[in-house]
Amino acid sequence: MCATFVGTVTYMSPERIRNESYSYPSVIWSLSLALLECGTGEFPYTANEGPVNLMLQILDDPSPSPSKEKFSPEFCSFFVACLQKDPDNRPTAEQRAHILLHTFVTKYESAKV
Repeated sequence: MCATFVGTVTYMSPERIRNESYSYPSVIWSLSLALLECGTGEFPYTANEGPVNLMLQILDDPSPSPSKEKFSPEFCSFFVACLQKDPDNRPTAEQRAHILLHTFVTKYESAKV
């Protein structure tokens, strides 16, 4: 567990913003926000009103999720799972159904690149 308040607020997990101890689930949150931004082409929060407003959005607003009309059910499910505000509810590397076994990741594993 870590207990420092360092790093960019942009991808900070709710538990880090609350200055709680954090561990690998915080990384899942941050990575998922970055991947969602890559997938949608835009940051999922309105970050133009400063870091304090962004932290309040992360804490108070619903977790971001991609549009079900634009993205596959697997894509949407992946981010719903990874962007749970409670770190205990996020998938981990230790669980049998961790993020690397999610259907969004495995769906194309046999596809030729």
